[in-house]
Amino acid sequence: MILLAQDSISTRHGTFRESLFYNGLSQSVALTVGEIAGASRLLCRIHSSCLSAHGFGSISCDCSAQMDHAQAEVVRAGRGIIVWLEQEGRGNGHLAKMLAEPVKRRGLPQGAAYEAVGFQADARGYTDVVEILRHFKVVSVALLTNNPLKRAFLEKSGITVSDVFRVPRRAESKGVRCDFS
Repeated sequence: MILLAQDSISTRHGTFRESLFYNGLSQSVALTVGEIAGASRLLCRIHSSCLSAHGFGSISCDCSAQMDHAQAEVVRAGRGIIVWLEQEGRGNGHLAKMLAEPVKRRGLPQGAAYEAVGFQADARGYTDVVEILRHFKVVSVALLTNNPLKRAFLEKSGITVSDVFRVPRRAESKGVRCDFS
């Protein structure tokens, strides 16, 4: 994992330090607030790219709402990290997401919809997150997630997860069904 660049980025929630990493195949971004080197119980969100929501404003998922919530919580806490991964469509790519959407609209959960069109229910990996947390010498995290696989992967990789805070499901109030993030 190579750190390529760092700069500040202003959002509607506040200013973050943006760190761009490269693993030889893809890029990942860490948005940080406050002093995180050597931190314990650092508020942490692992977030996958979602072109539909982040780029096009789609309301068929709650990805944008989850990023918005994560930024607000990290700024409120005064210290934290959001790791952005290029893992569109739960790691299956945008094509898989487009093919699975009609199946999902018929009532299948997201993972089952991916499987119905020939992809893995969840093909995401979190090795880059572990490398980024180690880069910053983070001791332990308080994870913002609804996905038990993220906690399990971090713990299996030697990262202590001190707490898990669920992310509100804002999209469900619009009649959108989302499994976990």
